Amino acid sequence: SRDPERASALLSEALQLVRHSRDESHLSIDILRSLSRNDRLDVLISHCILQMRVASGAAIEQQVTGEPLGLSYNLVNNLFRIAQEALANAVHHANAATIGVRVDYQKRGVLLEVQDDGKGFSLDGLPGPDQGHFGLTGMRERSAAINSKFEVQSTSGGTLVRVRVQL
Repeated sequence: SRDPERASALLSEALQLVRHSRDESHLSIDILRSLSRNDRLDVLISHCILQMRVASGAAIEQQVTGEPLGLSYNLVNNLFRIAQEALANAVHHANAATIGVRVDYQKRGVLLEVQDDGKGFSLDGLPGPDQGHFGLTGMRERSAAINSKFEVQSTSGGTLVRVRVQL
């Protein structure tokens, strides 16, 4: 009651976080409910893409190159979550019409790229967890958890999220 404007802003931020978490949880549960712990990264991502296509109407294509490797569940889970977040950002924030996902299995690692033709953003002024936005922070944290190299490039013509894991 002392600062109703601040209280309203905090409540709005909390509601935004709850909505985001709910949407991500529903998508994750839908995907993971039907899949086993033995599924490959590209298979998990293809299921996510199918659901995102239906929900968004965006043209989302996947390219898989190289010979699929036996990756640990932890590695697959974190890479999948990064891809899932990058796809969600491209659809919900960038208003991308075309999104490409590339999984390149290499002899000693894997490369994951999600590229869109959306409106892009400035890496400098990007809202973070304090403003209820956890996407890039979460992707960076997941990338660090699997000792991978994480890159983001964004211009007014689109965004590229790249994760490179060396085994």
